[in-house]
Amino acid sequence: MLARIFGYINSSTNILLVLYALILTSSHFLLSDHPKFIFETNWANFQFVTLAGYAISFGLMLLISFYAQWLLEYKYKLVKRHAFLPFFLMTILMLFSVDGNLNLLITILYLLILISSWFSVYQGEKLLPRALNTGLLLGFGSILDTRISILIVFSMIVYLIYGRLNLRSLFILIIGFLTIWLDALALEYIVFDTTSTYQYFTSIFSITKPFGAMVESYLSLGFVLILLILGLTELPKTLSRANVFKRQSYIVVMSLLLLGVIGFLVLTQSVFQMAILIICTCILFVNFFQYLQKIWIKEAIMWVSIAFIIVAELNLI
Repeated sequence: MLARIFGYINSSTNILLVLYALILTSSHFLLSDHPKFIFETNWANFQFVTLAGYAISFGLMLLISFYAQWLLEYKYKLVKRHAFLPFFLMTILMLFSVDGNLNLLITILYLLILISSWFSVYQGEKLLPRALNTGLLLGFGSILDTRISILIVFSMIVYLIYGRLNLRSLFILIIGFLTIWLDALALEYIVFDTTSTYQYFTSIFSITKPFGAMVESYLSLGFVLILLILGLTELPKTLSRANVFKRQSYIVVMSLLLLGVIGFLVLTQSVFQMAILIICTCILFVNFFQYLQKIWIKEAIMWVSIAFIIVAELNLI
């Protein structure tokens, strides 16, 4: 039933996705202790009252799911047009955001916007404005979380994969990144007469900076890893039959996944690394899932995913 319903894109499917997100958030409100909804940054922490926190979580979950669907299915066509991507994305988001941590949702939305900026450089036209946009995005994100600054190096790898890396694009990328920081420094000095931003900026690339722990349920993480392994089994076939852009884009996704896994294993667990793992897992797994021939296997996987949420809500994992 679920596989047939979410296997098509239409207005009724979109309504069901909204209802699914509403059921996830409302069931968490009824079945568990109400968490403190906090958005933590390097400069300040923002806490929301319970109802506002649930409303923000619900809105972000929908925004992320539909934006990912538009970006990966409609615009860049990395997977076929169906509702499997938002279904599994909502499911995984619920597994890792039951504690009210808004950082994961906001980081995933930010990374999706950044992925869109990376994919856009495949087209040779307007390369420099797109490089500037990427630099500005990285500069803004690194103000909130210094770990994002490492994506400057990864952006160069993306440009290299797409064959767009040259001195001009590299220069514009760095200029965009530095522009945000120089503006922040000037604004702070003029308004507050301090230079703490400069001190913060000089330590931005320090890999010894402690990262906040993220994963509390390793069984939930194991569930995501199982989906990732299944998704990787389909990747060789996908690369063999894909066009140039799709092949290179999946290489970008795999490179981003490798960056997240290395950071997760070598450094410590963090929201940033989990966001990378979740996005890449959803892309790879849905690409595998859409080619399954037997409908009962799809049905079983979707119901097992829902079962994981129920178990998580009852604090059994």
